[in-house]
Amino acid sequence: MKPIYRKLVIVWLGILAIMIVGIGIMDRTSQPNSVKPRADDIYSDINLYRVHNGLPRLAIDPRLELSAEIKAAWLDDQDLWGHYRSDISTEVRFAGKYYFSIGENLAEGFSSGREVVVAWEYSPEHNEILLGDYQDMGIFIRCREHLLAEDDPYNCLVVLHMGGN
Repeated sequence: MKPIYRKLVIVWLGILAIMIVGIGIMDRTSQPNSVKPRADDIYSDINLYRVHNGLPRLAIDPRLELSAEIKAAWLDDQDLWGHYRSDISTEVRFAGKYYFSIGENLAEGFSSGREVVVAWEYSPEHNEILLGDYQDMGIFIRCREHLLAEDDPYNCLVVLHMGGN
């Protein structure tokens, strides 16, 4: 094979390889990894929102994550939705922490963390919690598979607990 043809074949093979890899990447990225909210995204968006409003960032407290998990499990076990047992100090104390002020936000039926935080921002009561005088936060997300429907692949409950001294 002449050197010029060999170079053309190598170039064409390189282009073909790039196209095949590119199609594989596009195929994987065109579909979401998951249609459920992620706690890391919610933590990040809450802190960005607070900083944008001149407030300090919140620390992630594993004890508040535990109290949020307790609340999510209780709601799921009781097949309830809402701020039942609205005195969340029970869950927070059980998790091993005492705060002077505590707050709770709930969300359900959102497919991303950003959607959750935006919904809370536009709700006066939830926004008050987001911008409250807190230092710590904890999130737990529980997907309730027994409530799955064909048009709603995930029915995830998001519980946010916040605490301040």
